[in-house]
Amino acid sequence: MTPEETRILDRVSGNTADRKPPGPRGYPFLSVLPRIWKDPLKFFVDMARDHGEVALLGFGKWRFYLVSGPEPIKTILQDNHRAFWKGSGMDSARPVMGNGLATSDGDFWRSQRRVLQPEFNLPRVQSYIPSMVVEIERMLGRWNKLAAGNEPIDMAREMNHLSQRLIFGTLFGIDIGDRPAQVHDAVTEAMSYIQARAWGLWKVPEKWPTPRNRRFRRANALLDGLMYDAIRACRAQSGNGRDPGSTMPGNAVVAALVNARSENGEPMSDRQIRDELMTIFVAGHDTTGAALAWTWYLLSKNPKASARLRMEADTVLGERAPTAEDISKLEYSRMVIEESMRLYPPGWILVRTPREDVVVGGYRIPRDAPILLSPYVTHRLPELWENPQAFRPERFSPSESAGRPRFAFFPYGGGPRVCLGNVLSMVEMQLVLASVSRHFRPRLEPDQAVRPTPSITLRPSAPLRMHLERL
Repeated sequence: MTPEETRILDRVSGNTADRKPPGPRGYPFLSVLPRIWKDPLKFFVDMARDHGEVALLGFGKWRFYLVSGPEPIKTILQDNHRAFWKGSGMDSARPVMGNGLATSDGDFWRSQRRVLQPEFNLPRVQSYIPSMVVEIERMLGRWNKLAAGNEPIDMAREMNHLSQRLIFGTLFGIDIGDRPAQVHDAVTEAMSYIQARAWGLWKVPEKWPTPRNRRFRRANALLDGLMYDAIRACRAQSGNGRDPGSTMPGNAVVAALVNARSENGEPMSDRQIRDELMTIFVAGHDTTGAALAWTWYLLSKNPKASARLRMEADTVLGERAPTAEDISKLEYSRMVIEESMRLYPPGWILVRTPREDVVVGGYRIPRDAPILLSPYVTHRLPELWENPQAFRPERFSPSESAGRPRFAFFPYGGGPRVCLGNVLSMVEMQLVLASVSRHFRPRLEPDQAVRPTPSITLRPSAPLRMHLERL
């Protein structure tokens, strides 16, 4: 933002240089940290309710800003997006994601995004559907045996494992065989490491041989091995690894990266390809798996919605598997997914940092002060959503969605840095819901205390034990 733009905004808003947003008061020394540690989701929801769409959170020398109103969010993510970057907090993710799309910025980010974007547009995603259906049908075949023995499943783990197989098989061209549980545990360890570094008051040096560091190194080595396996397989298939015309079914994303060339004609290094693949995998499978888990949880607690979903699947599909032509017809499945992500958005919090002093929502926010944007919070604002705690997919019907502010709902972020895989994720989830609903009614075991746990993604606090009722 130029000085002149700032002065104009000041005049329009009546802003002064020392005007600060309201915010909660805390305890001496630790300020509000004890409240955040106890229940961060409740804390941020209360903060927005009590202090408005721009609120100040301070402890010691640090200042954070929670922005929850759709118009200020639009300013940050879309209208004035160049004035913000992801901030130094993303450094905590670099040991896992390296310099991939999630952690890079500027011209380099734009260059990498241009390489990958075509692999995630709707026509390309539709070409992935037959491979995705094969993986889903494979899961359903295994579920048939479990249902016959009345064996419960952990739905969160099942959806995570399915999302892993869909990414590795559909995008990376490798079969992870019987390793989904190992991969799941490795990702969980890596995410825990990132979380500890992002929110901890003191960061233990990475080279210290602490138990956490050793566990993380083992987990990261397993994930690294999978990414480099995908790269080697792609290079081997394309002969000398430098033939831009060569690809194979299921490895389109790897091939796009292997075959990419810079303006100088230089190929991407294996390390950079690894960083992009790791980012796609970690950001893609964990979020989609969590969203599906929460969706089945909500459907189990709302039998009318479950019955309507099953009726739609029967009407659209009959006795056959879904195809690309069916996606637009699975309208209720889309509404169910969107309502689930309203209540439990996997990416529950985003961070943006201003490159210079900015005015947001009528308040001045200083350069380098982290701004927190939380879909979880905004999706629960009563001024935007009637009875916001209720699960009601009809909110997302065309008639009820008309006139809703664009950033009242932003589970995938927004603006130029909107989630690269948002189309793939939605199509994948519609396929899963329609396919499962034709064969099973998952039922949550009673008396389970399940709460959302805000790690890197918003996960269930405990296994989602469900029985599979065969239809």
